[in-house]
Amino acid sequence: MATLPVPGPDGVIRVSVDDLTRAERSMLGSYYNAVQRVLGGQDPHAAAEFEGVEIAGLQLPTDPDVIEDLDDQRAWDIDDFYSSDEPTTGS
Repeated sequence: MATLPVPGPDGVIRVSVDDLTRAERSMLGSYYNAVQRVLGGQDPHAAAEFEGVEIAGLQLPTDPDVIEDLDDQRAWDIDDFYSSDEPTTGS
């Protein structure tokens, strides 16, 4: 079953693609693009537009320091974005 990583303030959980709406999947992709701009140094506040947004019950981190901390944990490894691992949550 395909899963996607959904970040929260304490780390990332994998959620079944089937448990996310098309809008949530699209928002998650846009969020990851913003995170890459933060981590790449292009715009430290690129994720600010996602303030208060929740996906799978997790509020997306927007603070640049939290995003960098998650990067230290390899939360943003794009090679692991799509996975067929069992989800941590969902069906």
